[in-house]
Amino acid sequence: MTDTDLTGTASLVTGASSGMGAAVARDLVARGSAVALVARREDRLDAPAAELRDAGGRALALATDVTDAAQARTAVERTVDTWGRLDIRPPSGRGTTRRPGAPTSD
Repeated sequence: MTDTDLTGTASLVTGASSGMGAAVARDLVARGSAVALVARREDRLDAPAAELRDAGGRALALATDVTDAAQARTAVERTVDTWGRLDIRPPSGRGTTRRPGAPTSD
């Protein structure tokens, strides 16, 4: 990643409880962005969010199943309500449990 200053921005990162999503959230906070950490399990979001806040960052933990449109919309709304904006939504996390080539019900 680059060293771009993101002070004053707000980000929403999916899959933020571990792995790539957590790494992206850490990088965004290190560069000054406030970050909404999104993942399905709240118990796995609390520690990464606390770690970012303890390091001086602004982090919001949002237990959200992004495959549910209403929950995803609520996560965006809570991010905007908290920081007044949403500037960055990086591609991270799985986002869906559907396997390529799996049958659909359409």
